[in-house]
Amino acid sequence: MVNYNANEYLIYQKMIRSSQRKNRPLIFVEGKFDHKVICSFFNTRKIDVEKISSPSKNNKQSLIQLISGLNSDIVSTGIVDADYDWIYQRLYDEEILPYGRNIIDTAPHTDMNLILIESKGLEKYLSNEGLNKSQIKTVNDVSKWLGILRTLKNRYEKRNDCIVHIKLKDLRIEISKGFIPNNIQDLVEKCSTISPISSRRFFDDMDRFKRLSKLLNRYEKEGFEFYEITNGHDITAVMRGLGVNDYHYHMDKRLLKDIDREIILQKNLFLKLKKWADMYSIDLI
Repeated sequence: MVNYNANEYLIYQKMIRSSQRKNRPLIFVEGKFDHKVICSFFNTRKIDVEKISSPSKNNKQSLIQLISGLNSDIVSTGIVDADYDWIYQRLYDEEILPYGRNIIDTAPHTDMNLILIESKGLEKYLSNEGLNKSQIKTVNDVSKWLGILRTLKNRYEKRNDCIVHIKLKDLRIEISKGFIPNNIQDLVEKCSTISPISSRRFFDDMDRFKRLSKLLNRYEKEGFEFYEITNGHDITAVMRGLGVNDYHYHMDKRLLKDIDREIILQKNLFLKLKKWADMYSIDLI
């Protein structure tokens, strides 16, 4: 669990008191893009939307702890990314979601970006960003391989009660600079090369028990959707590696453009958010 320092706690309390004075419900979100999406589709004259910021850099856990600790008379909810908990739950039959009372997650999508990308259609979105069919396949493949690596890391950590310090962020940076692997084994070998020696057991375990091929086979056989196992940051990194050099702000703005409101409001997260609002008679739409 995340412990708040004094300044952080005071900031959150100030947000809550301000919202209560205006008699407005409060929605906490993890990031700037989440904030932009919620404010784009919902009636912000009736609610306050606040982005959480944690010194621990773990906004998700800070948000979950904050909402879980609030008094029941405070009308509030929190929106968090499901990340890889949904796919983990589906693969290994271990219950993780939901995270708690008044916590709304993005499942079955990994994050908010994937909700919007899936609403537009991955191929259409990437094509609008200037990628050809071959590059679109590359984005799909590489981001999927990254998701499989993340899932196996989570599985290893839970089975062995440990933390695996593989350099996934550094790997993503390498990809954004132009390292585009030809297959998942190339990706894993690159990750192994840039990761510390302490992570060697994880890679040996993958190799010994052929976990990559097994999970890839399950992915194909069981019909997992791309939005269950890829995330927005990974897709963006591969796009950059293929030559899409633009600021995140501009890419996010284009992603939000021309979204069909009726389609987006039927996605799981938004249905759950509307259900929460209806419970308190909030005119969210």
